[in-house]
Parts: sequence; C-alpha cells; structure tokens
Amino acid sequence: MTKSPKLYLLKKNLFLIGILILILNDFYLKYSFPNVITGKLSDFSGLFIFPYFISIFFEKNANKIYLLTAIFFTFWKFEISQPFIDWISFFSNIAFYRTVDKTDLIALIVLPFSYQYFKRKLIEKENPKIILDSLIGILSMFIFVADSNPRESINLKIKSNKKYEISLSKDAIFKKSDFRHNYEENRNEKSFSFCYDLPEYNAIITAKTTVKEVSKNLTIVQLDSITEIEVMGKLFVGIKQSDIDNCKKLKTEELEKYFELNCINYLNSVLNEFERPYYVYSTNEFK
Repeated sequence: MTKSPKLYLLKKNLFLIGILILILNDFYLKYSFPNVITGKLSDFSGLFIFPYFISIFFEKNANKIYLLTAIFFTFWKFEISQPFIDWISFFSNIAFYRTVDKTDLIALIVLPFSYQYFKRKLIEKENPKIILDSLIGILSMFIFVADSNPRESINLKIKSNKKYEISLSKDAIFKKSDFRHNYEENRNEKSFSFCYDLPEYNAIITAKTTVKEVSKNLTIVQLDSITEIEVMGKLFVGIKQSDIDNCKKLKTEELEKYFELNCINYLNSVLNEFERPYYVYSTNEFK
C-alpha cells in the first residue's frame, strides 16, 4: 500500500462526476426509467471510478489493478461465475446478484480512459486538504459498499380461485387501499394488480385480481394469480440469501394466506363495526 495515498485525487472532476452518476443511476434512474442507457450507465461509471479509487492506495500497481478489474468484470458477466456467486452467497448469507448480459462488456472500453486520466492527475501538484479528502474517501467507500438498495425478483405463475366479498364499493376499496398499482390507468377495467408486504422476508408480493362491483356496498375481489415476489435488500447489508430461498419455498396456500392477511383484512379494518365482514367463495360459487 502507498505510504501516503494522494487522497486529493478524489477531488478530480471526472471521478466526482462518476460518483454522482453512479448514485443517481443506482438509486433513481434505472428504477424510474429502465432502458438500455440506464442499464449500462452504472457499468460505465463504476468501471471508471472503482479502479481509479483503488489505484490511489496502490499507485505502483495501478496497471495490475486495472487489468484485474477487466478480468473480474468479464468473469462476473458470464454464466461460468454462477457457482462462485452461489458459494459466496451461501457462506455470507448475502445474495450477490448480477444480470448475465454480455453486452455489458462494452463498458470495458472506459478502462483505458480511466487509467490515462489517473496517470495524468497523479503527476499534478496540489496541496492536500486532509479533512475534505478523507471525507470524500469515506463517502466513496460507502458508495461502493452500498451501491444501491438491491432487489431480487422471483417470477411466479401461481393460479388461485379465492374470492372475497367486501362491503365497500369498488371506488371505496381503491381510495382506502395503498397496495394497488395503476388505478388511474385501469379504473374502468376489471383487472387490477395488488401489491402487499411480506415483512418476514423483507419482500413485496404482486397479485393479479379481478374486482367486481355487485352493488354500491358490495364488491367481490377475486384472487386470480400471484405473479411476483420482490425481495428487497438494505443499504450496506444487501439481500439475505435466506430470504430469497424462503420466498421460493412458499406454497400456494401460504401466498393466498398472506394476501388475505395483508389485503383483505386490511380492507376490512376500514369497515366500521356495523358493516359485515368478507366471505371466501369457491370458484363454482362465483358467477
């Protein structure tokens, strides 16, 4: 390790821009605007700033650091890395996730530019500001560790035939619920997607339903299918592999029960004591 790392290199323009792009993209853009650009933006910015950052502390081995970065990034993006990912996920109980997309390798072209930029800035003279430089260094390390609040989607095709009667109008149900998706876009349709929490495993479940208004004070909610479980991670901790494994093991009956507890019971909780509760119907009873 370099005896006196030149921490002032952390204040160079392109490094700071790379940090800002990584934060903005990982915490907002790629979830709000998922597309090819946001999908690759983190790879480009990450490959620019990560070896640059490490090289500050091992500047005599900068060329090796950049080479190893290229090798590991390539390995990470191929299916051959899956046994290694499974191994470290099992022993750490942290789900290491990545998208197998060989087109991501195009981001490797940024490494030579980052290396030349590092070498050019290395010979520049600048008076260090220990406190500011150290704060930027600590922030950078947190960003590399935290990256973003990761999430792992488990796609399901689970059918159901549960029906629930609720003493509310359809509009009242949607106004009183906060676990629905795209109500304004679908308000004239019968099918709706409901989203509800699974706190035990830090996950969110998406269910497809058919909502049929029988009368002003009577609506039937039909659970058609469970389509997705999204396991959420936490900053600096990531996703627990055990949460993913447990979600994958959930049976149809358990998922239906979670829907009843988190959605139907929630809707019933807004009814006053004089209103009747819901009832469960079988498929043949629903016409």
